[in-house]
Amino acid sequence: MAAAVRTVGRYELQRTLGRGGMATVYLARQTDLDRQVALKELKVLAESDPRFAQRFLHEARLAGALNHPNIVTVHDYIEHGGTPYIAMEYLPRGSMRPYVGRMSLAQIGRMLAGVLDGLARAEERRIVHRDLKPENIMVSSQGWVKIADFGVVARHTAR
Repeated sequence: MAAAVRTVGRYELQRTLGRGGMATVYLARQTDLDRQVALKELKVLAESDPRFAQRFLHEARLAGALNHPNIVTVHDYIEHGGTPYIAMEYLPRGSMRPYVGRMSLAQIGRMLAGVLDGLARAEERRIVHRDLKPENIMVSSQGWVKIADFGVVARHTAR
Protein backbone atom coordinates (compact mmCIF):
# COMPACT_ATOMS: atom_id res chain seq x y z
CA MET A 1 0.00 0.00 0.00
CA ALA A 2 1.43 3.41 -1.01
CA ALA A 3 2.08 6.00 1.67
CA ALA A 4 -0.41 8.87 1.84
CA VAL A 5 0.81 12.02 0.14
CA ARG A 6 0.41 15.23 2.12
CA THR A 7 -1.03 18.00 0.02
CA VAL A 8 -0.86 21.73 0.55
CA GLY A 9 -3.27 23.39 -1.84
CA ARG A 10 -2.16 22.36 -5.32
CA TYR A 11 1.20 21.04 -4.06
CA GLU A 12 2.03 17.43 -3.17
CA LEU A 13 4.84 17.21 -0.62
CA GLN A 14 7.44 14.62 -1.60
CA ARG A 15 10.22 14.97 0.98
CA THR A 16 11.93 17.41 3.32
CA LEU A 17 14.82 19.33 1.74
CA GLY A 18 15.88 21.21 4.84
CA ARG A 19 14.96 22.87 8.08
CA GLY A 20 16.09 26.26 9.27
CA GLY A 21 15.49 28.48 12.22
CA MET A 22 12.31 29.90 10.71
CA ALA A 23 10.97 27.37 8.22
CA THR A 24 10.97 23.91 6.68
CA VAL A 25 11.51 23.48 2.95
CA TYR A 26 9.96 20.56 1.08
CA LEU A 27 10.38 19.18 -2.39
CA ALA A 28 6.86 19.34 -3.79
CA ARG A 29 5.07 18.72 -7.05
CA GLN A 30 2.85 21.53 -8.27
CA THR A 31 0.00 19.41 -9.61
CA ASP A 32 -1.60 21.88 -12.04
CA LEU A 33 1.68 22.57 -13.87
CA ASP A 34 3.27 19.16 -13.14
CA ARG A 35 6.57 20.65 -12.00
CA GLN A 36 8.80 20.28 -8.97
CA VAL A 37 9.13 23.25 -6.62
CA ALA A 38 10.70 23.98 -3.28
CA LEU A 39 7.84 24.73 -0.89
CA LYS A 40 8.85 26.74 2.17
CA GLU A 41 6.58 26.37 5.20
CA LEU A 42 6.44 28.74 8.16
CA LYS A 43 4.34 26.60 10.49
CA VAL A 44 5.99 26.84 13.93
CA LEU A 45 6.59 30.57 14.03
CA ALA A 46 3.28 31.46 12.39
CA GLU A 47 1.51 29.63 15.20
CA SER A 48 3.51 31.38 17.93
CA ASP A 49 3.39 34.95 16.57
CA PRO A 50 1.24 36.22 13.67
CA ARG A 51 3.86 38.90 12.89
CA PHE A 52 6.11 36.17 11.49
CA ALA A 53 3.47 35.34 8.89
CA GLN A 54 3.50 39.01 7.84
CA ARG A 55 7.31 38.91 7.53
CA PHE A 56 7.00 35.71 5.48
CA LEU A 57 4.54 37.40 3.10
CA HIS A 58 6.92 40.38 2.92
CA GLU A 59 9.74 37.98 1.95
CA ALA A 60 7.59 36.45 -0.78
CA ARG A 61 6.69 39.87 -2.18
CA LEU A 62 10.27 41.12 -2.19
CA ALA A 63 11.77 37.97 -3.66
CA GLY A 64 8.91 37.64 -6.13
CA ALA A 65 9.63 41.13 -7.44
CA LEU A 66 13.26 40.26 -8.16
CA ASN A 67 13.63 38.76 -11.62
CA HIS A 68 17.25 37.83 -12.24
CA PRO A 69 19.18 34.71 -13.32
CA ASN A 70 21.13 34.78 -10.03
CA ILE A 71 18.11 35.02 -7.73
CA VAL A 72 15.82 32.08 -6.95
CA THR A 73 12.46 32.56 -8.67
CA VAL A 74 9.42 32.76 -6.40
CA HIS A 75 6.36 31.21 -8.05
CA ASP A 76 3.61 31.53 -5.47
CA TYR A 77 2.54 32.47 -1.95
CA ILE A 78 -0.32 30.57 -0.35
CA GLU A 79 -1.86 30.01 3.05
CA HIS A 80 -3.15 26.54 3.83
CA GLY A 81 -4.78 25.67 7.12
CA GLY A 82 -3.58 28.98 8.56
CA THR A 83 0.04 28.25 7.62
CA PRO A 84 1.90 30.41 5.07
CA TYR A 85 3.96 28.83 2.25
CA ILE A 86 6.22 30.16 -0.50
CA ALA A 87 6.64 28.07 -3.67
CA MET A 88 10.02 28.63 -5.28
CA GLU A 89 12.16 27.31 -8.07
CA TYR A 90 13.60 23.91 -7.11
CA LEU A 91 17.37 23.60 -7.53
CA PRO A 92 18.33 19.92 -7.18
CA ARG A 93 22.02 20.57 -6.52
CA GLY A 94 21.14 22.36 -3.28
CA SER A 95 23.18 25.02 -1.53
CA MET A 96 26.82 26.07 -1.87
CA ARG A 97 27.66 24.57 1.55
CA PRO A 98 28.99 21.20 0.21
CA TYR A 99 31.15 23.01 -2.37
CA VAL A 100 32.93 25.31 0.10
CA GLY A 101 36.63 24.46 0.20
CA ARG A 102 36.38 22.24 -2.88
CA MET A 103 36.26 24.83 -5.66
CA SER A 104 39.08 26.08 -7.88
CA LEU A 105 39.90 29.80 -7.96
CA ALA A 106 38.15 30.05 -11.34
CA GLN A 107 35.00 28.44 -9.90
CA ILE A 108 35.11 30.76 -6.88
CA GLY A 109 35.42 33.74 -9.23
CA ARG A 110 32.38 32.65 -11.28
CA MET A 111 30.38 32.01 -8.11
CA LEU A 112 31.24 35.43 -6.70
CA ALA A 113 30.43 37.12 -10.02
CA GLY A 114 26.98 35.50 -9.99
CA VAL A 115 26.32 36.44 -6.38
CA LEU A 116 27.43 40.02 -7.00
CA ASP A 117 25.20 40.26 -10.10
CA GLY A 118 22.21 39.06 -8.06
CA LEU A 119 22.99 41.45 -5.21
CA ALA A 120 23.34 44.31 -7.69
CA ARG A 121 19.83 43.55 -9.00
CA ALA A 122 18.48 43.54 -5.44
CA GLU A 123 20.27 46.86 -4.83
CA GLU A 124 18.52 48.34 -7.86
CA ARG A 125 15.25 47.52 -6.07
CA ARG A 126 16.72 48.99 -2.84
CA ILE A 127 16.82 45.58 -1.14
CA VAL A 128 19.65 44.47 1.15
CA HIS A 129 19.80 40.70 1.83
CA ARG A 130 21.49 40.76 5.31
CA ASP A 131 21.88 36.96 5.66
CA LEU A 132 24.17 35.93 2.84
CA LYS A 133 25.86 32.59 3.61
CA PRO A 134 26.56 29.35 1.70
CA GLU A 135 23.18 27.90 2.75
CA ASN A 136 21.41 30.84 1.06
CA ILE A 137 23.29 30.50 -2.21
CA MET A 138 21.81 27.72 -4.31
CA VAL A 139 23.33 25.93 -7.29
CA SER A 140 21.34 25.30 -10.47
CA SER A 141 21.69 22.10 -12.49
CA GLN A 142 23.82 24.11 -14.95
CA GLY A 143 26.14 25.26 -12.15
CA TRP A 144 24.84 28.83 -11.90
CA VAL A 145 24.46 30.31 -8.43
CA LYS A 146 21.18 31.80 -7.24
CA ILE A 147 20.58 33.80 -4.08
CA ALA A 148 17.75 32.49 -1.89
CA ASP A 149 16.03 33.30 1.38
CA PHE A 150 15.25 36.97 1.40
CA GLY A 151 13.62 36.45 4.80
CA VAL A 152 16.00 38.79 6.62
CA VAL A 153 15.93 41.77 4.30
CA ALA A 154 15.82 45.47 4.67
CA ARG A 155 14.73 48.16 2.30
CA HIS A 156 17.13 51.02 2.38
CA THR A 157 16.31 54.57 1.50
CA ALA A 158 19.73 56.21 1.11
CA ARG A 159 20.59 56.93 -2.50
